[in-house]
Formats: sequence, C-alpha cells, structure tokens
Amino acid sequence: MSEKPLDRCDLLPETVSRLALVGIRTAQQLLLHSPLEVSETLDASVEFAQQLLLLTSLKIRPDPTTALELLNLSSVELRSGLRPLDDALGGGIPVAAVTEFVGPAGIGKTQLCMQLTANSVLGNKARTVLYIDTECKFSSQRFRDILRAQIHKSVHIVSSRDQLAVQAQDRVIVLRVQDLKDLLQRIKELEVACIDHSVGLIVVDSIANPVRASVPGDGAEAQVGARARNILSRAHANNTDEYGLEKRGS
Repeated sequence: MSEKPLDRCDLLPETVSRLALVGIRTAQQLLLHSPLEVSETLDASVEFAQQLLLLTSLKIRPDPTTALELLNLSSVELRSGLRPLDDALGGGIPVAAVTEFVGPAGIGKTQLCMQLTANSVLGNKARTVLYIDTECKFSSQRFRDILRAQIHKSVHIVSSRDQLAVQAQDRVIVLRVQDLKDLLQRIKELEVACIDHSVGLIVVDSIANPVRASVPGDGAEAQVGARARNILSRAHANNTDEYGLEKRGS
C-alpha cells in the first residue's frame, strides 16, 4: 500500500502536481518527509503539511479485520479440479496467500494455472483474474477450450454455454512482461489494477523465467528460487492483505 500513487489518495490535484515536481509521487515517498520539509516544498504552513501527512497515512492503512473474518478467509479454497491435489491440500488452494507451483518443464504448470483461472472466473463470485505471462505461453484458444469443457459439465443449453464462455474470457486480463524489471514494475502497479478491475486471483506464469535471465553465471539456479519467492512475498505484502487475493507462481 505504501506504493499507492498520490493521485489516488484524494489529495488536491494542485498539491499532487507540486509534489511531483520534486519527485514525490507515492505515499511512501511523501511519508518519508517531515512536516517541516513538506511545508517548505509546498510553500505552505506546517499545520497544512501535518494534515496532509495524516490524510495520506489514513488512505494507505489497512482496514481493521476481526479474528473471525481472518478465520473465515483462511478456510476458503480455490479448487484446482484435480481431486488428489485438492484432497492433499485440505480442500483446495487457500485464498489470501501465495502458492508456488514448482516442477520441470512440460509437467503441466501452465495448464494448471489456466485451469485455476477458469475456475476463478466461473466461480460463484466470478472475479477478474490478472494473468501475468512472462513466456508468452498463454493461449486464448486453449483457455477457451478449458472454459467450454468446464461449462459443458453444468450447462445444458448450447447458446448459454457460448455466452458464459465469452463473459468468462472477458474477465481475464493478460499482461505480458519482457524481463525482471518489467515484472517488478507490474507488481508495483497491482494495487491500481486490483481496484479498477475487482481482481480475485493473480497468476504469474512463470516467475522463474525472468528471474533466471537476471542471474548469470555458475550457480545461478540456486539463486532463482530464493529471488522468485522474495518477489512473490513482496507482491503478497503489498496487495493480498487488503484485497484478499490469491497469487500463483509457476
């Protein structure tokens, strides 16, 4: 939340513009300054600067959560559709958490990510999915086939099947990234995307690819997993606690 842009903190546009002129564009950057520094930057009173800092901090703080709400959230799972896997996980993949799928190339990690995406957009809440594709593996044709197979099990009217498939596809936003720098920038922008599109699931397929490319030399593989998990944890800390999102890495 500290990376929240100031123009989304309900501040006066003139104030946001003046702060941007000195490189202050996020809540984190603003809150690193004292009231005196802010007042000098804006040529305003210290009292105004204090109120500005207070308002900004209130805009990025998470809402209070009761113990019961946390318990209910932790008991919700997204089913993969693979009964042995769901049973082993106690019913499915937990929400509001980071789940990392690890396995050799060709074992079906992308297929599983696409299946989870289909289950999410066809679920009771029908939330939007952000699918961050780092290897250009997301196939819209294959995803449509997965949707149709899923819909075929529960909908018997052919015209309704096609309509549901189109609606479900429209709730999947595919973001392609070129390298690790691009991926990190996308992660920083997740908060805005989650607000704008009512996102319930974020898939990164795969996080290892851009990380591996950024770690040259011998012994690089040993660093890939640790760095990938660090990136996922960063995304989790910035977004999951507030929005109750799931994130998948592969």
